[in-house]
Amino acid sequence: MAKISIVVPVYNVEKYLDECIKSLIDQTLKDIEIILINDGSTDKSLEICRKYAKYDKRIVVIDKKNTGVSDTRNVGIDKATGEYIMFVDSDDWLEKQACELAYEEAKKENADSVIFCYYRESSSGTIKKNIFDKERIIFENEGVKKNILVPTLGLIGEKLRKPQRLDTLVPIYAKIYNLKIIKENKIKYIDLHKIPSECLMFNVDYYKNSNKVVYIKRYLYHYRRNNFSSVTKGYRENLFEKWIFWIEYMKNHNELENEDLKKALDSRICFSVIPLSGNIIKKKKFTMLYKEMKKVLNNLYYIEAYKSLEYQYFPIHWWIYFKLAKNKRIFLFCIMSKIMRMLIEKKKI
Repeated sequence: MAKISIVVPVYNVEKYLDECIKSLIDQTLKDIEIILINDGSTDKSLEICRKYAKYDKRIVVIDKKNTGVSDTRNVGIDKATGEYIMFVDSDDWLEKQACELAYEEAKKENADSVIFCYYRESSSGTIKKNIFDKERIIFENEGVKKNILVPTLGLIGEKLRKPQRLDTLVPIYAKIYNLKIIKENKIKYIDLHKIPSECLMFNVDYYKNSNKVVYIKRYLYHYRRNNFSSVTKGYRENLFEKWIFWIEYMKNHNELENEDLKKALDSRICFSVIPLSGNIIKKKKFTMLYKEMKKVLNNLYYIEAYKSLEYQYFPIHWWIYFKLAKNKRIFLFCIMSKIMRMLIEKKKI
C-alpha cells in the first residue's frame, strides 16, 4: 500500500503536463503512486504519460474515452490503493515536500484530512492563498462540522462580512483525504453535466463523514489560472438547471441536522446568483440576462432562501445586491450584477 495515491485527470494538456508529472516524481515522499488518467486527449498528452511511466514504476497510466473530469477522478478513486488520496489537476504542480509534510501531519494526528495552502499562478503573477490565518489548526468532531463542513457549504453569520471568501474551502486541490472514508461511504464525483461544482459536492459528502482535520499554513500547491481550456472558462449551458439539480440533491440526500447547515445551504443558494448572472453576462445580451434572472429569482427555492439570509452582516454593496434579489427588482438587479461582475473581475471587491 502506498502512503498517498495521486490522481491526475489528463485532457489535452501537453503544454503543461511535463511540469506537473515532474513535480510528482520529485516528491520527497517516495512511497506514492501516481495515477495518470488520459480522458480521451487528442494531443500528445497520452504519449507524455507513457514516456514517464517507462522509467518510474510508481506511475500507472489509464487510457479511456472522454467522459469528463468527474468520471475520470472516480476511475482514479477505484484504482487507488494508498492510505490517503490527493487530486492534482494536470496543469498544476506541487512543491517537492507537499506529500511528505501532508502525510506526516495526517499520521501524527491520526487525521482524516490535511488541508494546506496554495499559490495561484496566472499571467499577471503569483498570489499566495491561505485558508485560515493561524499557522496550524486541528479541528475535531463538532469542530470539523462548524469550521470545515458548514463554511464549505455556505457562509453564515460573521463570515458574510467577507463574501469573497465563499469558495475558500471548496477546491479539492491542496488537500489529502483518507481513501478508506471515501470508499466505505461510496463518495463519488457527480458529473458536471448535472451539477455546477463537483468539488463542492465531493467535499460536503466527505467532511460530513470526517472527525478530524488538520490545517497547516504551508504553501505546497501551484494552481494555474491561465489555462483557457479550463472548465471554469466560457459560457456554461443549462447552468440554472444544474443548480436546481444540486439544490434538490442536497435537500433529498443530506440530513441537515443543525440550523447552521440549513443556513449554509440557503446562503449557497442565494450566492449562486453570482455565477448564474456572470454566466449570462458572458453572452453580452441584457435581454437574455433579464429573462434568465427573472426565472431564477421567481423560483421557490430562491424565494425561500432569501427569506433566511442574514443581510445585516454584508458590506453595503453586497447588501444592496442581495436585497434587490430578495425583492425581485429584476431590472435593477441585472444592472447591479453587471457592476458587481466588473468589480469582481478587477478584484475591487
